[in-house]
Amino acid sequence: TGNMKFNQQEPQEELPCAVPKGTSVFTFTNVDDKNGIIFYLSCNEGTTTWSNGFMSGSINVSSSTIQRGQRSMVVDHTFNDQVFFTKNEPGSWVQISLPRHQVVPTCYVFSQRAAVKDFFPRTWTFEGSTDGQKFTVISSHNGDQSFTEAAQTAAFPVRCQVLS
Repeated sequence: TGNMKFNQQEPQEELPCAVPKGTSVFTFTNVDDKNGIIFYLSCNEGTTTWSNGFMSGSINVSSSTIQRGQRSMVVDHTFNDQVFFTKNEPGSWVQISLPRHQVVPTCYVFSQRAAVKDFFPRTWTFEGSTDGQKFTVISSHNGDQSFTEAAQTAAFPVRCQVLS
């Protein structure tokens, strides 16, 4: 095991919203970077090599149902045989919770493994909550065409919102 270096810094004035002093900022550079909060927590806050944060308990994943796969696959950073999806039912959802952290997202990355165009994600919402009960829509997609081929990853910038 060795220490990982993260692009973590104090917030700068150019951030699109005010964040509390002392808040860590994870700067997105591309879909393959390892600068995100999920990777950081899966490296025990930057002190160890990567180990799935769901398995260690630093990240919680829940879902409405499971059609295939395991919830740990939702936060895995490798992209080979992981296939997780819920049953194809209206209102299906997947939730990632960070029990000891509050996050102000500026971007999120979403990967899909579908090989058939009919199964590409087209409609979803990205929501945030401070209590796990009341959710605020941060980003909404309806008929999104970001995914055009099998096993693709896309990044979605979001308007920075501090939830209360």
